Amino acid sequence: MRDRSLRRGTDRIEDIAAWLLTVIGIVVLIVAAALGFEDHARGMERVRSDLAERVEATAVVLADPPDQIVEPASAAPFVSVPARWTDPAGVQHEGTIMAPSSILAGTEVHIWLDREGELARPPFSELSALLNALALAATVLALGGCAIGALWKALRRITTAHNARAWEREWARVGPEWTSQQPK
Repeated sequence: MRDRSLRRGTDRIEDIAAWLLTVIGIVVLIVAAALGFEDHARGMERVRSDLAERVEATAVVLADPPDQIVEPASAAPFVSVPARWTDPAGVQHEGTIMAPSSILAGTEVHIWLDREGELARPPFSELSALLNALALAATVLALGGCAIGALWKALRRITTAHNARAWEREWARVGPEWTSQQPK
């Protein structure tokens, strides 16, 4: 068994801090997981709500998109085009939808409608719910890890400075004895 009396006080402080920071790290991990699961559950509720309020339909494009005079690299991937669709009640609607810029008149496009048959944004997806939850959990983990790392670095800087001052004081006390006994 080692003689604990030879250990510096700063060594004990670092040991305690390492254990505390490890426990804090475990808590951060648990909090990140809990927040991720909670966010995923909220996202899935949004998916269910969106799917209950919207219905997918098919629209027929009525005209080719207008020619765009733009550089090919900056061409918009989607353009507004006139279209016609029938809502779930059987009522026909005409309006403008967003479609790929390469679309031609007569092409069918999948759209989403609200309960009144009006255009609606696509529903929130299960993948989006999962990715949002993972992003939240990863952010909490990253921030927690950075905070723990910063605390450990600050503690090490303080203890190293304290040890250096202690060594200087001790050398000032014993150094003259050692250097006077050196053969010349």
